Amino acid sequence: MLKIIQEIIKGLNPDEAAVKVHSEYEINPNEDLNKLPQEEVNRKKLIMDEMFEKNRLRPTDPGYKYDKQVDFPAVGKLKSGWDDDDEGAAEDDGESEDKIETVEHEEEDDFW
Repeated sequence: MLKIIQEIIKGLNPDEAAVKVHSEYEINPNEDLNKLPQEEVNRKKLIMDEMFEKNRLRPTDPGYKYDKQVDFPAVGKLKSGWDDDDEGAAEDDGESEDKIETVEHEEEDDFW
């Protein structure tokens, strides 16, 4: 609430101030935190810690279940692009065979 009042004092109307403050305390899962300054990353980490503690269930909380297992709906196999089977593999047209050549060396003085 204090942050909203500060934004109103800066000249924003109450609706704009509420939206701005809400966006500052919201975590975007698609945001790359590696590209943010360290101060901003630390603030986001504090927000994530607060959200975790708010949603955390302790053994003394009602509704706590020790070994909770959840089945998620299958969405099918997703293509990642980085692990394609045909990428980087040699083409096998059946005509080429691996050939091993034996090279005979002349008797020379050994280096060692």
